[in-house]
Amino acid sequence: MENPYPGIYYVMGAVLFPAQIIVGKELKQTSHAWLKALSDKMQKQEMRELLEMIGGLSRKYDKELADSVLK
Repeated sequence: MENPYPGIYYVMGAVLFPAQIIVGKELKQTSHAWLKALSDKMQKQEMRELLEMIGGLSRKYDKELADSVLK
């Protein structure tokens, strides 16, 4: 198992195919805000920060992806 970032684990070797395990409470908000947004455990402040990030997006494609995460 490899742990390249807090909250992100790669399982390799003893499995049929590489797998990734995400532990939301270990993720850093600043680095992985989008992954944390996929959880139903987001705090209000984290949601505010994510919405501010979305407000700063300029490309249409990026805004569409952000909208998908919010839904």
